[in-house]
Amino acid sequence: MKKVYITPRSITKNGHPSLEKLEKEGFELIFANPGVQPTEEDQLRILPQCEAYLAGIEPISKKVLEKSKNLKIISRNGVGIDNIDLNAANELGIKIKIAPESNAQGVAELTMALIFSSVRSIPFCNNQLKKGIWSRVKGMEIANKTLGVIGIGNIGKRVCKMAFSLGMKVLAYDINPDKNLNPLPSFNFTSLQVLFKESDIITLHCPPTDKPLIDKSAINQMKEGIILINTARAKVVDKNEILEGLNSGKIRIYATDVYDNEPPQLDDLLKHKNTIITPHIGGYTIESINRAAKTAVNNIIKFFRQKQIALHIKKINSIESFLTNENNNINEIQLTWLGQAGFIIKYRGKNIIIDPYLSDYLSKKYKGTIFPHIRLMDPPISPEKVRNVDFVFSTHPHTDHLDPETLSFISNYNPECKFIVPKAEIEEAVKRGIKKGQIIGANVYQGITLNDYIKVFPIPAAHEEFKINEKGEHSFLGYIFRFGDINMYHSGDCIFYSGLDDKIKSYKVDIALLPINGRDEYRLKHGIPGNFKISEVLDLCKKTSIKLLIVHHFGMFAYNTVDEKELEFLKNQNILDFQIIVPMVNLCYQIEKYKI
Repeated sequence: MKKVYITPRSITKNGHPSLEKLEKEGFELIFANPGVQPTEEDQLRILPQCEAYLAGIEPISKKVLEKSKNLKIISRNGVGIDNIDLNAANELGIKIKIAPESNAQGVAELTMALIFSSVRSIPFCNNQLKKGIWSRVKGMEIANKTLGVIGIGNIGKRVCKMAFSLGMKVLAYDINPDKNLNPLPSFNFTSLQVLFKESDIITLHCPPTDKPLIDKSAINQMKEGIILINTARAKVVDKNEILEGLNSGKIRIYATDVYDNEPPQLDDLLKHKNTIITPHIGGYTIESINRAAKTAVNNIIKFFRQKQIALHIKKINSIESFLTNENNNINEIQLTWLGQAGFIIKYRGKNIIIDPYLSDYLSKKYKGTIFPHIRLMDPPISPEKVRNVDFVFSTHPHTDHLDPETLSFISNYNPECKFIVPKAEIEEAVKRGIKKGQIIGANVYQGITLNDYIKVFPIPAAHEEFKINEKGEHSFLGYIFRFGDINMYHSGDCIFYSGLDDKIKSYKVDIALLPINGRDEYRLKHGIPGNFKISEVLDLCKKTSIKLLIVHHFGMFAYNTVDEKELEFLKNQNILDFQIIVPMVNLCYQIEKYKI
């Protein structure tokens, strides 16, 4: 019988009807102490025997995860996952699921309640009057005031709509703004600097990062007497600077529902006369608890009913050793990143390379131009050391995908290797040093059988448009690889085009390798066509039920990459219905499909 550890305090204290579904599915339920957050010692005692973890907000450390050899899924009864060591979970192949939107309405309503409490001094007036003191505080009306909303997710959107209905103006900031979002007429995305400068009230609905978002510099940019609401996470703000702002009068009110530890120690900040504190009640409503519990339970049941992609991550000594080591698990794909759009894939004794750019050819070619193509990362292996290769795929003729100083060496040192290139670019491939007898031409919808276990299906790629010669041969291709019962899609350089999602669905793609460096008019004007934007990649994966997304085409050239904040945003999206990997060089991603 599979076991599930259940720890959310709202459930262990009061139970929940949805747990009956787990019992009917054959799970044995193991509860934490009623109403008490489990310690690491509790977790280490119970989790090693469990396959599933219905978790609350308690910290879940690497140590706990490494000891939990049977654990396959952590299902949160909420949306926050900063309490989980996500890197360790990814390395161990433990799936993380959340209950999206379950507490959004409750937290949004509490945010508005804290705003009203702040502008009308409700807690202070209540306490004074109960002491028999008639002490009135002059308030302010929120109509026509400007609300700055940082983080426009499910909660932030609701707060925006509520604020608008009360006559407020709204300024919004999000690290990955949805430019198509326009929930209300006075809604505008803006920079943090403008939001800090122009807002009368600021409310936080964003995840924490390595450094507090609201620090001394941010506070100095705000209006005198700013009201700051935090229902996100304690680490989003610098507590010492908040206290300093309250003492100086720069901050009129700081209202919070979130703390580093629960219950918190009442320090000078939390005891300050101009601080409003509530005991993490944002999602503590009848409706929120019901939604969260049902979703968390359903996530576990759904996971164990369907085939899953198992992912494990391990370090490799070098690309050379990776190419020569045997892969003894016949059902497993092993994959490592070469930078840009380049990958090596090992499957059933075959080594496949896609789009390797391992030279410094482009920096020499474009020296002195507006885009000098200087490498930001060193090649993980020099081209002349690439041996033991069976197949090399190039998606299109751009030099960081069909690199003469890489492919000519591979061709020379791997005489049995076959090079699959677009038919329209065979002549160009020969010019770049690939021996003609080693080339296999590829065109859309003409399947290629590599052996009994590996088949490849080329499909069109649009970089930013299709390029087709008079013979109907495409210069830009994506490849769908069928490795046994796993289907993997490498899009090459591509943007979304009409019908792409239907093609991916028809091939039942499990894993997608997609570029994320985006596009804009400036780059296109200077001859640099673009790729998917991050929001488009996420949307495509949702629409096509991709189980694992591995992103690429970043970190190589300064003019054509994404910044660290965007990568951090992506890493935090592992709460979606699919796993996301932001790859690193010299890591091996071991992938297989299994039914539990």
